Amino acid sequence: MTRPTDERRLPGSSPPDSVCPELLQVVVECDCEEQQRALFEELVARGLVCRLLML
Repeated sequence: MTRPTDERRLPGSSPPDSVCPELLQVVVECDCEEQQRALFEELVARGLVCRLLML
């Protein structure tokens, strides 16, 4: 399969042949903010990279 040579991309975007790094995630639903915070702190203490989200 060939690609057109005049592909349009946003400035700073990756070339079309670049590979996006694999990202594995675990999503946990918490009952309240306090439970979320406690679990977050426990996982960070274990050395895991975590983010707090509210959806």
